[in-house]
Amino acid sequence: MNIGLMIVVAVIVGVVIYMEINKQLPRINEKELNPDMSRYMMFADKIDDEIDALRKGVLFGETKLFDSEKKDEFLEKLSSLRKELEFLQASHATNKNANIWEEKLAEFLAKFESVVEEYIKDGEAKNDEIRSSLQSKF
Repeated sequence: MNIGLMIVVAVIVGVVIYMEINKQLPRINEKELNPDMSRYMMFADKIDDEIDALRKGVLFGETKLFDSEKKDEFLEKLSSLRKELEFLQASHATNKNANIWEEKLAEFLAKFESVVEEYIKDGEAKNDEIRSSLQSKF
């Protein structure tokens, strides 16, 4: 009699576990098929905010350039970077691969950092500041 009761309890537990697994599988499959890439778009927006803050810093004299005569050239490079970032966002808006997003954003950030180091006095410190700001936002 105890063995029969144990078998009935085991079957009931098995059925409950089976039902719970079947409830969770559609949610897991949906997340795999439609991953949320909005965090990469928002991160790109934060990068754009950093570019804009740097542009304003140069325009208002808060950020010093190595050569003040190259101010227009630097601002033009920042404008080009912003356009490139917008293109990156538009061309990868439907991309569902996190690795590709991360690769493209890393390439872009490397380019941005090189421009900052080329034109800004104390560019390495400015890059560290930008990196820590972006890191806190991601």
